[in-house]
Amino acid sequence: MADLYDQLVGPFQSQLETIMDAYGIVGGLNRNGVAHVLGSALIGYDYGIAVADIAGWAKEVAQTLARGNDYADFKVDVYNNQLGAKLALEAQINNLTRDQLIETVIEPHRAGRIANVRTNVPSLIGSMFGVKCFPPAALISLSFGQTKAISSIRIGDTTLAFDPSRKNAIEALVPCRVTRLFHNVTESWIRVHFPDFPGQAEITATPGHHMAKPGGGFAALEGAVRRTKKVSESRLPQH
Repeated sequence: MADLYDQLVGPFQSQLETIMDAYGIVGGLNRNGVAHVLGSALIGYDYGIAVADIAGWAKEVAQTLARGNDYADFKVDVYNNQLGAKLALEAQINNLTRDQLIETVIEPHRAGRIANVRTNVPSLIGSMFGVKCFPPAALISLSFGQTKAISSIRIGDTTLAFDPSRKNAIEALVPCRVTRLFHNVTESWIRVHFPDFPGQAEITATPGHHMAKPGGGFAALEGAVRRTKKVSESRLPQH
């Protein structure tokens, strides 16, 4: 079992090196991290998520026991393997091609979400596995003035979204085509009320959902719970 990961990743080991060279990912900690994420993602894509998960864990446990790898290395490598498997799962949900999956691996590399021994791994784990979603009935604004329940949104739909090129995220909404879908399960929700604005409907979202800040940028909703008493946490039925 310990050799399963190497046996599965072996046939496309040279491809991993070529991909990392093409994206300018040089040797050292970053390249090692990307290799773990990319290898796990491709195993998950080709052989299934369960196989990638089991193979990744088996490899890291075996190396830690046999080679005396310290816990920091183990923690980093497990995180990166899990991130790769998660990206493979998202690729399956969204019917992405293999090349598109590879690009989704490069995204967290650019965003600094691939771990190395100098990384705060617990914070990355929270950002990877923290559920960020709205309830199924939440209405999403479409580009032609209508709304649609988020559970009915499909790839190819055009919705209104924040323009990432603007410094202040809430200045304007622009039409954007949906290219990927994410599915989560949660039992914890936060209801946000606006007593100073009677006509404003309440917002229900998971604690980890990122909301636009008035001065620009985004922050997790649970942060607002800690900073102000005007937002209260509540539990709703699971969806």
